[in-house]
Amino acid sequence: MRAVLAARGIRAAVVEPTVGSWVADGVSPDELAEAIEKSREARLKAGSTQPIPLAYVAQVISSQRAAARRAAAELEGKAPRAWRGGVGDLAALARQLGIAPARPGEEAPDFRARVMAAYHAHKAGGHGQG
Repeated sequence: MRAVLAARGIRAAVVEPTVGSWVADGVSPDELAEAIEKSREARLKAGSTQPIPLAYVAQVISSQRAAARRAAAELEGKAPRAWRGGVGDLAALARQLGIAPARPGEEAPDFRARVMAAYHAHKAGGHGQG
């Protein structure tokens, strides 16, 4: 995780509880890299040249993880009826599971089926959804 942060110019203290919690929560290097990229895009859109603080990246990761939980709840049939499960939530779950995002030309139902299969395989392997 520290290598991903350093490679993208994000400063973190040597003993940083946030990074430790990401490791404990199973945040992947790809999830972290995407959160940093989204943080950078948000800064550029706002016209800011300020460095991206670790706390901002943590908020983005939290949002990505919430989207993954929503997608998992939808796959489990536990989502509120009003929620229709967007491709963005499925993409967040796919990243969390370590599978490829929607492929060029892949239709939404096919992507959903691929993510669902990976999610159920992950659960069957004794891994919880976190």
